[in-house]
Amino acid sequence: MNETTSQFLKIAGVCGIVGTILLLAIDVVLITTGRMFEWSIGMWLAFLLMIPAVLGFTYYLASRGSRLAYVAGGFAFFGLMAGASMQVLFACTLFYWSRVRPRSWSSFAERSNSLPRPR
Repeated sequence: MNETTSQFLKIAGVCGIVGTILLLAIDVVLITTGRMFEWSIGMWLAFLLMIPAVLGFTYYLASRGSRLAYVAGGFAFFGLMAGASMQVLFACTLFYWSRVRPRSWSSFAERSNSLPRPR
């Protein structure tokens, strides 16, 4: 293993450890303080740190001669991206709905009831 590969794997390992600790810490922040916006930013940073970890782990397995590592790494990367996108979707949705006023729902219902119905 040359020096460049060793550095890449060290960075991937550190990102994996820091990303995991950040996931745990930001969940504790959400549970104790209820700060949704800070939780969303922390989750985004944790997922951002996990990308090099997944790529480094896949590279490490593939360099040992395992062809299945490419498939596993692809699935892991896809799962990571799907999890990140779902986190963003749910966090933004919850943040938005927590800010909606009840009177806006009533005005929306009034407007939708006053629209002409198709025949």
